Amino acid sequence: AAGLGDSRAVISHQGHAQHLSKDHLPTDPSEFARIKAAGGFVANERVNGSLAMSRAFGDFIFKQHDTLSAENQAVSCQPDIHHRKLDYNKDEFIILGSDGLWEMIDAQKCVDFVRKKLAANFKKVKNYDNLLQRANNSSNNNNNSNNNQTESQKSPEDKAAADLAKNNNDNGKHNSFTEQKILQDVNIIPNQIETIVQELID
Repeated sequence: AAGLGDSRAVISHQGHAQHLSKDHLPTDPSEFARIKAAGGFVANERVNGSLAMSRAFGDFIFKQHDTLSAENQAVSCQPDIHHRKLDYNKDEFIILGSDGLWEMIDAQKCVDFVRKKLAANFKKVKNYDNLLQRANNSSNNNNNSNNNQTESQKSPEDKAAADLAKNNNDNGKHNSFTEQKILQDVNIIPNQIETIVQELID
């Protein structure tokens, strides 16, 4: 993960918040030294009393020293790069946010909030997956054997699965409805991230 400025990347590792980046602030000793060497100063914890971060893309008014490289200007564009091997069994998601988010909520609370929201949606997907399996079983039973179970003996879930299997077989589109519904819900999840973050800020 490459980062500069005061935006942060946080990864959820089995529900535990882990930082993938660091803030670049004018008061950090190495940042302060570079700012001074570039002819700038730090006042009120800001570069030249104005900018609250010491690294950024743009902000060219702080990059006017003709004899210095872009990396050594008062406000540098050089990112810090954090190397971390992903654990696909335990790493769950990454949250990217600016200081507007992190000043309102700490990383762990943010991970807890997002994790709870995503879990609710994954539960819906799991329910559809279970219904799909029941529909498959119901369809196979109808095709391979006589089903002596009466309608009144069937559970609501089995009735729904049987109706779904019959509908799919009648239309010649095996499992199409359920698969489409699952895909719709899975696709909704990324689209809800923006809403989740807005709820965090509110």
